[in-house]
Amino acid sequence: MKSLLFAILPILFLGDIQQSSTWPLQPNDIIDDTCPTVPFPDFCASTLRTDPKSGSAQSSKDLGVILVDQVDSKASSTLTKISSLISQAQDPKLKAALSSCQDSYGVIVKGSVPASRAALISGNPKFAEEYMTDAAASMDRCDKNFDGLDSPLTSEDDFVRKATTIVAAIAKTLE
Repeated sequence: MKSLLFAILPILFLGDIQQSSTWPLQPNDIIDDTCPTVPFPDFCASTLRTDPKSGSAQSSKDLGVILVDQVDSKASSTLTKISSLISQAQDPKLKAALSSCQDSYGVIVKGSVPASRAALISGNPKFAEEYMTDAAASMDRCDKNFDGLDSPLTSEDDFVRKATTIVAAIAKTLE
């Protein structure tokens, strides 16, 4: 009887271990494993947790693609906002700053986002890293255009800067 008990105990113990851990990692585990390793970890986690697509993420690459899509959405809506602001602006310096930012956001939407998404999906993360690093730098340039003026794009620039920096960091880990 004792030998039967000692034979069953390890099996029960292993069953408990298997139930307490899941493989592959669950989406929140992927977020918890990925976000602490990148710049702006709190922003990374909160942004990804609010996106329903994160529920199907299987890897940090998937999270990078989700963030690229969020950059696309934010940059596209910002382009609409900029167009409206330009049409209302009276100050020539403000119009010039907005126009410059419009160019930056246009490049992100038409160039950086599709190229980064394709690079991540096709297994060429180095290109995604480069495009997202350039997009983050363009947000710095956009902010500098408002020298002496209050930027109406601060929150949008900040979101895009952080998200693109995170995608670049994720892409770097995939190289």
